[in-house]
Amino acid sequence: MNLADLSKTLDLLLKDQYQVENRIMLTAEVYKQGEKAATYIALNDFNINRCGASRVIGLKVGINGSTIDCYRADGVIVCTPTGSTGYNLSAGGPIINPTCKNFVITPICPHSLTARSIVLAKEDVVTVEVEQIRSNIKEEAIISFDGREGLSIVPGDQVKIYKSQEVTPFIKATEVSFVQILKEKLL
Repeated sequence: MNLADLSKTLDLLLKDQYQVENRIMLTAEVYKQGEKAATYIALNDFNINRCGASRVIGLKVGINGSTIDCYRADGVIVCTPTGSTGYNLSAGGPIINPTCKNFVITPICPHSLTARSIVLAKEDVVTVEVEQIRSNIKEEAIISFDGREGLSIVPGDQVKIYKSQEVTPFIKATEVSFVQILKEKLL
């Protein structure tokens, strides 16, 4: 919403002429030595990024218990449709309509010609593990969610990410379409 529409939008809100759009959220559980160490909930995204030295890290990514790839990358993004127009878009990931219930995995600067984003179903569970790819360097990553830092992750730790039971309600008071918003903000 822009400033010019503020008066009209406030009038619609006061007249109860609006819709509530529930946006999905993601939950991440961090396991250290097999024990749950932390649980986070995010509206936009979870990022698992390398720490320290400017080298790629190894990330083993799985979906529903099956390994799909072992990325050599700066990290990986797991985002909701709401978060798909942020860091995910900057990393080359797809834009997802925010009313959809699926989510996305996008590798960050992968050292590969074939690594691409994957759009997932709402029932899918993503696992991410840091791999020890160099014997002389301690591999380490950090998980962040919606711009806030969480825990350090090392080989042996596991992160499970899935659609949360929680939702975030958005109030929609105008009939502006998702495509129109994209045109105004991104083009």
